[in-house]
Amino acid sequence: MTSIGSNKDGFRFTEAIDINNQGLIVGISQFPSGAKRPFLWENGTIIGLGNLNGFTCQPMDINDQDQIIGSCLLDSDNNENKRYHPLQQSFVNRSILWHKGVMTDLGALSGGYTVASKINERGQIVGYSQFISDSNNEPHAFLWENGAMTDLGTLDRASIAVDINERGQVIGNSIVDSNQNHAVLWENGIMTDLGTLDNKPGSGSSAMDINKFGQVVGCSMLEKSNGDDSLIILHAFLWENGVMTDLGTLGGNESCAVAINDHGQIIGNSQTTAGEYRAFLWENGAMIDLGTLDSKRIIATAINNSGQIVGHKELREGSGKNYAFFWENGEIIDLGVLRNDSNKIFINENTQVIGTKYIPSKSLKRAVLWERK
Repeated sequence: MTSIGSNKDGFRFTEAIDINNQGLIVGISQFPSGAKRPFLWENGTIIGLGNLNGFTCQPMDINDQDQIIGSCLLDSDNNENKRYHPLQQSFVNRSILWHKGVMTDLGALSGGYTVASKINERGQIVGYSQFISDSNNEPHAFLWENGAMTDLGTLDRASIAVDINERGQVIGNSIVDSNQNHAVLWENGIMTDLGTLDNKPGSGSSAMDINKFGQVVGCSMLEKSNGDDSLIILHAFLWENGVMTDLGTLGGNESCAVAINDHGQIIGNSQTTAGEYRAFLWENGAMIDLGTLDSKRIIATAINNSGQIVGHKELREGSGKNYAFFWENGEIIDLGVLRNDSNKIFINENTQVIGTKYIPSKSLKRAVLWERK
């Protein structure tokens, strides 16, 4: 395990956010003064990415071309921006692209905030931007490429884009006229409503991930069979070629798929009959429980194309202590203690795993890299 940043480097803490297939890591560091700075880690060296106009920036994703996207809080004297973004008072969130030492502001659809979600290997970026000319000032999904931001539109109200594959297929979510969220796919300028598992009014769905073949995974609400409005029935789904398939659960009422690799292996999390939450792997039509790991709450967060899975577990219910894990072919390896609220565990195609480790004896958190020896 490699620790990224230390007190000797002048850092109070470091937090890992993403890693590409070359092993470059992006994250956030904090200095003793409390100031936060984005960083790129390469071959043992931390490189500061810099902030925009002196305000804090945070990286979100890095591709294999070393293009990094993130967001910065910009000061604004525009009273309209203050009014439309009251939670950030005089600050407006803008999306940023870092590449070869140059920081580019991606702009906005109509003057409001923007949030970049993902970048593919072609440099296409997706996210969402507040549409101030909209009567509700709600966000619209966008696609940014070659210096231009395109509004991807909505089903009825508001939309966000969450992922893009190498074919330029974009997935996200949009609100329909029933005021429910529906998973959507944008391709060649056309938006497709992926629908819901039961196709009934009042049901909703959310898209979480797309692979290179256009297979989409996420979760969808189902009609409450006993009429109890307080009971939530949520099932993981796989959508492909116009058909949404229910992946089921591990016995409880809830499941959600969070990622799919290019071999169609799906990971997610499900409630069991006992009400515990377990990570699952779905392949060849079957949902496999990844095991208890001596915990009642196990969360899978990422899978690579080798079928290696990472995630985190809570040691004891209510303890607040999370442990990272690595799963392969039925074998589980405990990677150690994470910061209490950490869920950013990711694995690349070279079995390099990143997370943020908590060091109880020093009350510190450090970005860490785990590599197979």
